[in-house]
Amino acid sequence: PGALTAVATGDARRVGSVASALPYALSALTGLAVSAVALLRTSVPLGLLVLLGVPPLLWIGHLISRPLERRSEAEQEHAAHASGVAADLVAGLRVLKGIGAEGAAVARYRETSRSSLASALRAANSRAWHDGAILALTGVFIAVIGLVGAHLAMRGTISVGDLVAAVGLAQYLLGPFQLLTYVNGEFAQARASADRIAEVLASPPAVAAGTAPLPSPVAGRLRLRGLTHGALRGLDL
Repeated sequence: PGALTAVATGDARRVGSVASALPYALSALTGLAVSAVALLRTSVPLGLLVLLGVPPLLWIGHLISRPLERRSEAEQEHAAHASGVAADLVAGLRVLKGIGAEGAAVARYRETSRSSLASALRAANSRAWHDGAILALTGVFIAVIGLVGAHLAMRGTISVGDLVAAVGLAQYLLGPFQLLTYVNGEFAQARASADRIAEVLASPPAVAAGTAPLPSPVAGRLRLRGLTHGALRGLDL
């Protein structure tokens, strides 16, 4: 029960968070497209650099998110296991007290909880590396745009004013790329949780349905006489 609760709450929440991340992705892509068009009007090479450079950057970001996806899945799995152990301990508390096994039960839960904590820390560390790596790539990409713009200005292809505008647009690109970094991380965690939910949905039912036909007509009837509970007194049905 505890593991199913973890899947139905934590994993479902992460999958649902994709819906809130999609508008950020659309706004970021729109900002990138508008910036590329503006750079194309300023300089065709700069605009093409943005249009041709963004897809490989997004693909590299997807590759970087794979370790985060694996560690997020492990994090949720350990959290579900810890929830299952806690539910089992609560359900069997009287039995544990009766046989004097509280110490062993506490030690088991402590070990499971520490394992879950270690997995959560690894996932958080992976998320930090993911965000930092993508931001570093974004910084390099923006620096390349600035260097290309400076080279074009030195050759006289674009004016100094166009160079200033291009550098300003390149700095603006940092905002959309930060949004895409956030969305990519959310998608990585959601994919891991979606796999866990799919595994639960694909598992066979715990209680199989009967195959024998029901007798027709069904004989017998149910009667209640003198039912008393709470405010009910002497109910007959």
